[in-house]
Amino acid sequence: MPNKPPARGRAAPITDRLLVKVFRQVKQLDRAYRRIHRHPILHAIISAGRSWVLLFFIGIPLIAGAVWLVRDLQAQYVLLTGMPGGSATSLGEDIVRTLNRPIYWEQFFHLNLVPDFTAVGSCGSLDNLVELNKGHAQLAMVEDGLPIQSEQAPCPFRQQPEAQTAKKPAEHGSKVRAMLPLYLSPLHVLAKKRLAIKDVRQLPLHSRVYLGPDGSATNYVSELVLEHYAIAVERVGRDWDIARALQELQRGTIDAAFFVITLNSDNIQEVLKGSDVVLLNLDGAKGIKLLAPYLEVIVIPAETYKGSTQDITTLGTRTILAASTDLSMAEVYEMATKLAPHLHRILRRIPLSELKMVGIPDLYYRLHEGAIRYFTHDPPFFLNPHFAAGLGSYLSIIYVSHTALMQLLRRYRIHRLLSVVDRLVVTSQLDDGKLSGRFYRHERVLRRKAAQLLRRHRIKLDDFTLISEYLKSQVPTP
Repeated sequence: MPNKPPARGRAAPITDRLLVKVFRQVKQLDRAYRRIHRHPILHAIISAGRSWVLLFFIGIPLIAGAVWLVRDLQAQYVLLTGMPGGSATSLGEDIVRTLNRPIYWEQFFHLNLVPDFTAVGSCGSLDNLVELNKGHAQLAMVEDGLPIQSEQAPCPFRQQPEAQTAKKPAEHGSKVRAMLPLYLSPLHVLAKKRLAIKDVRQLPLHSRVYLGPDGSATNYVSELVLEHYAIAVERVGRDWDIARALQELQRGTIDAAFFVITLNSDNIQEVLKGSDVVLLNLDGAKGIKLLAPYLEVIVIPAETYKGSTQDITTLGTRTILAASTDLSMAEVYEMATKLAPHLHRILRRIPLSELKMVGIPDLYYRLHEGAIRYFTHDPPFFLNPHFAAGLGSYLSIIYVSHTALMQLLRRYRIHRLLSVVDRLVVTSQLDDGKLSGRFYRHERVLRRKAAQLLRRHRIKLDDFTLISEYLKSQVPTP
């Protein structure tokens, strides 16, 4: 049996039937739309909707921008530093000057568009952590990993800062988040030479020792060391600052003094110039670090300080800039972006600085979300290139969908007009094959309707020409 030749043009009828089904559904939706569109209430809503569109796209953004501008112009942020005379105090002033420095747009408009920062002294790291949790400050210089105490004795070096009110409701747990690592702060243990000791473990019992004020990292770390060695001392100078403690040590009023302070500090250098004060070693630093892993074992090389002829092993802390969770992700990102390029200048005189801003730093405190976005080069919201790319893709999808829908509606209108012509020819044809006057009356209506659609850009000129030629082809030639 011979093979049948393949059917030709089979795909076209299937496509036409599918389009006819689609056009039938569109026709039903079009009828429903016309019934609603002709209702007078809809016309009232559409006429009033123009003002709502203007309010939504123009009024609301302007109001939001004005509120943001007024809020930032009146915002007062507090940076807690440390004891008077300490490294954190001078560094805090430099950090505040950097954050308050006007950006390009501020110089252009002569406005201060960023919040104003104020540096406020404190008793030290633990005191700063408590104040951050209470919402009394937004930024603070703290030692990473130290425990956050819920209660703290009043600090004699700090006035209650007039901080900005919290933007978010109180959270359960800690508000402290890490922002930027700064430097390592070794524990310096100074003692009078008359004690004839070289190690902290040799401190005589009931010696008069300065351990820093309550709320300081010096007090916490020094008591941790003394408790580890079970050394009972007489603590003095709970309300002394660094300068007062060093003066009392030189006078011989106290036997020893503990300081968690930056390496090569001017205060320590000055007191070690004399011949009656020595820097003590801490041979058991590795054992203490095993119990307190947030501390660091630091070796101070010989000749770092004048009069020091041997390497000194001691403990140290990692000083970081911490932020409160009351600050938004965008705020912290902007602060980190503005501050990080100047850290080399701010920390130029401080050894053991941590200036490698590559990757997410390994810290004990959780990083603020804004800091994470800074270290991962992922700006928040509209500053984020991924967000911009996603927005472009979203708008592209909307554009393609709108174009496809308009193309479908255009083809539907053409199909409907041509279908009306076919039905009109069938109903207007006489017995002799000619068309009645009914056809010519409706022909003028169809041409006028096609011209209206062309003027409203519902169909194209090629479509109008197609409809006109199709009408002409239905008129029988004489």
